[in-house]
Amino acid sequence: MRQFTGEKRSFMQYIVLDLEWNQPKSPREAVPCGANRKLEGEVIQVGAVLLNDDGQVTGELRMVVRPRFYPKMSKRISELTGITDEMIAEGIPLEEAMQRLREIAESQPSAFFSWGMDDLRVLRQNFSLLEMDDAWLTPWYNLQLIYGLQSGAGKAQKALKSAMEALELEIDRPAHDALNDAHFAALVMQKLDMEKGLREYPSDGKRKKSASQHRRRNPRRRGSRGAMPVPVKPAKP
Repeated sequence: MRQFTGEKRSFMQYIVLDLEWNQPKSPREAVPCGANRKLEGEVIQVGAVLLNDDGQVTGELRMVVRPRFYPKMSKRISELTGITDEMIAEGIPLEEAMQRLREIAESQPSAFFSWGMDDLRVLRQNFSLLEMDDAWLTPWYNLQLIYGLQSGAGKAQKALKSAMEALELEIDRPAHDALNDAHFAALVMQKLDMEKGLREYPSDGKRKKSASQHRRRNPRRRGSRGAMPVPVKPAKP
């Protein structure tokens, strides 16, 4: 794997994002957020690390969000994250937190990145429930997928901690904090060939095989120039 190169890129800013969310105390308390769907998590903390197109960190952002639908911390989530009822009571509304993030994202050509795609799924559930516009949350890339393709792990979903250890990166902050986890993901990102990763990243979130691989597996379709996608199910460990 290679680090960032100095070549020209489509994006001037990389935003590595991580979220922590509260959960209902029981399935009966889950709030509907769409047809046959329940709000699986309400965002309570947002962490972001900003990098320029050379892979240098230019800023960090941590925001505690005041929840509305799950206003009391789940005991398990509180123990995992260290976030308390008192902390979220002094947090800011999700609309305000996202407006701050949006202003950063729209200040220059930007792309979002996260380890797995759980963060985006839960964030969109929150946006839907609050009738917020989520069109600006694009493009969004799965760093876990890019790492897997470049490390030889392929479709295997590697935990962020495992990637850190494989790359011999120091885990110098407590995990399960949105900013700290974004920081760890950014460290991994700095070790990847992001030019290659973005160039080859499939728009449907599935791994692509080269045309030559496709022809070897499908000898009767030698005229085909398309890549054969192999499903990948990204998820945050």
